[in-house]
Amino acid sequence: MSWCYRKFIEFDSSTVPGAHKQQAGPNGPENNYDLNYAYSDDLGETWMDSMGIILAALGDKEEPGVESSITPDLKGARVFDIPMNSGILNQEGQAADCEGGFWVLNRENGSGQERWILYHRDRTGMMTICSKQKFD
Repeated sequence: MSWCYRKFIEFDSSTVPGAHKQQAGPNGPENNYDLNYAYSDDLGETWMDSMGIILAALGDKEEPGVESSITPDLKGARVFDIPMNSGILNQEGQAADCEGGFWVLNRENGSGQERWILYHRDRTGMMTICSKQKFD
């Protein structure tokens, strides 16, 4: 499973009913940050990071010293540190390969010009980022 977070900005939505649910304004994609990855080999009871270290154990698998949930500050889930306002628009494609690698094709617009960025992290922690205006 891979994901990014979106920081929610509190604002007065009393003037526009339902405004807090809009994906624009103060809570649009400009508040997206970080790329994260975790996998489970036991139907979601135990979650591992990309290097095979346990991140969280749920249900019958709970154990002392191991988190029971994955939260934004949990060490190991973040694969790429991407700050807010970097322009993450969408993860166009995400995959894990058979060797434990994590791949994401992102569309980003931090500079006012849309760019495509391919992120890859292998199981050893080696990271590669390839950025182009347009992939041919």
